[in-house]
Amino acid sequence: MKGPATAGWPKEGNPGQAFDVWLRNALPFNKPFRNHAYYTLNFIPSIATMVFGLMAGELLQSPLRPWRKFGWLVGVGLLGMGAGLALDLGGVCPLIKKIWTPSWTLFSGGACLVLLGAFYALVDLWGWRRWTLPAVVLGANSIAVYVVLELYCGWMVKTINQQVVHGIWPSISVPWAATITSLLAVGAFWLVFYVLYRSRVFVRI
Repeated sequence: MKGPATAGWPKEGNPGQAFDVWLRNALPFNKPFRNHAYYTLNFIPSIATMVFGLMAGELLQSPLRPWRKFGWLVGVGLLGMGAGLALDLGGVCPLIKKIWTPSWTLFSGGACLVLLGAFYALVDLWGWRRWTLPAVVLGANSIAVYVVLELYCGWMVKTINQQVVHGIWPSISVPWAATITSLLAVGAFWLVFYVLYRSRVFVRI
């Protein structure tokens, strides 16, 4: 997203970039360091996102009443989304997903908590569970999903695009080709993990 804060947070003039200029030039590199697209300090908001997830998990396992858990998830989530938007619209820090800015951490973390609260109400409180199989298959093997997608996603998309989509519909327009390719790739990966799920094969730490 691009908001008012973007103009006041240029790539060459923000706290993350200033820290990297100091840090990288203090190290024995051959060339002086000026700028890059990612900043060392962005590991802090990335870790904060993980901590949010851990805290949400602890909340769900706590002895609080179910609807109070729901209230905490949605309430804190809306608060986080509001804080992230306020930082962006107030010109303090822009919402930028690619480098995981603090405002994006609050906004995206809040959105995830709201969604988690909604799914918690649907599945655990109201018992609507039959539709959850696609998500259960992926969630039960989340580590394997992450590793396989990181290693083979590009190859799968390229193969499906060349051999299947354009092989069957050579004159299909680019937007439709990209959409169909993405859907087929997701379906192919899901089938792999469904087989693992049915075979009770799970990768865990």
